[in-house]
Amino acid sequence: MNIGAEVAVYASVCSHMGLPLAVPGTESGGNMLQDATDATLLAKHLLWEATDPYAVKNQVTILTGNKYNFEPVFNES
Repeated sequence: MNIGAEVAVYASVCSHMGLPLAVPGTESGGNMLQDATDATLLAKHLLWEATDPYAVKNQVTILTGNKYNFEPVFNES
């Protein structure tokens, strides 16, 4: 899932309908720091996890360290 593309579609729909661009959900959710992982990297990880014997007995977290929040996107000032 690409959250950036989803926000862009949401913004386009709001613009087309003449609606203000408002944070979907709660204000605290929009201000919360989020984590993102590249889809290609995640796909490679899932393939590795499904085929490598090391992955059977180990937990591995896949993150690229991309942090963001939506506050700057939906800032009304």
